[in-house]
Amino acid sequence: REVSGHDSLRILGEHFPSWLSRADFSSSVWIPKSVTVTGEEPLPFSADELLTVRPDHLLADDELKDAGLLEKALNVTSAQTWLQTRRNKEVSVGGRVGVITNFVVCQQHPEAGDVTLRFETARESEVVSCGGTVNVPLDTVEVTDLFALFDGEFAAAQVAMVLFCRDLHITDLTCQISRVSTESLLVVSDVRIHVDWAAAYLCGDKWGECKFPVPFGRPDLPEEAAIHELDGRTGASLKFTVLNRAGRIWTLIAGGGASVVYTDTICDYGFAKELANYGEYSGDPPEEFVYEYSKTVLGVMTSSPD
Repeated sequence: REVSGHDSLRILGEHFPSWLSRADFSSSVWIPKSVTVTGEEPLPFSADELLTVRPDHLLADDELKDAGLLEKALNVTSAQTWLQTRRNKEVSVGGRVGVITNFVVCQQHPEAGDVTLRFETARESEVVSCGGTVNVPLDTVEVTDLFALFDGEFAAAQVAMVLFCRDLHITDLTCQISRVSTESLLVVSDVRIHVDWAAAYLCGDKWGECKFPVPFGRPDLPEEAAIHELDGRTGASLKFTVLNRAGRIWTLIAGGGASVVYTDTICDYGFAKELANYGEYSGDPPEEFVYEYSKTVLGVMTSSPD
C-alpha cells in the first residue's frame, strides 16, 4: 500500500541515514522536512526556505502539474496563499473529480536533482534502477556483495536503499537524488513509498503512525478503515474495498485466489457496473476476526433501504 507523501519523507528521514552509514557512505544526506496540512495552519518554515506544495493524495506528478496543483520554489508566504486558494475546492485531476482535503508542504533544496532512483520487488529478485537497472538476488545480503553489483557515484546510495527497503518491508520506492560535490552532500527529494501491509505486525513500529490515502475521488470509508485495522493485527489477510455502494452484487469470499476468480467472472458476465465490492479473507484468520469482517461487509451491504 502506498503511504502518504508526508509519511514517505518521514520514514526515509528516520531510517535511511543509518543505512547509509552502514554502507560506508562518507557524505552527509539531505532529506526534506515536511508537514501535512489542511491549508489553514501556519507553516513551520522560515521565510528564506524554498518550499514545494502539493495535495497529499495518491496522484501522479504529471496529473498534478496539468491541474495546476503542484508548485515548487515558493516561500512561506506564497505557499500559504497557494494553499488557502485551493483548500476544500472540488477539482478534476486525471479525469477524476474530488475535493483536496490534505496537502504536503516540504523543503526544497536549491540543487535538488532529476536522477530517479527506484527500488521495487519482483518474484525472484529486487530491481534497482538508477540510470541502469540491476537485479539484486534475494540471497545477496552482505554489504560487500551488494557493492559488487553497483558502480558510479550513487553506488553507496543504492546499496543503502536495498538494505533500508528490506528492513522496513518496502515493496516500491521512487525518489529523486543528486550530489552536491562542493558540500559532499547527497540530496534526496520527491519520495514515494509502498509498504507490504502484510508485514505491519513485523515492522509497523518502524513505520510509525502512517496514513494510507484512498485513491483520489473516493471517500475514505470508516468500514474500510476498520478492516484495514483488523488486517494489520494478524499475519492473515483481510481485504475490503467498496467499489460501488449502490451495486447489487456483493462478495464475501474466503481465499485471495478465489476472490480474483469470482471478481473476474462477474465482470466477464457483464455485471462490472453492479459489482459493489472487492474483498477476501485468507490465511486462517482468527474466528473473531472473520466474524467482525463478515459483520462489517453485511452492514455496508444492508445500509441502504434499496
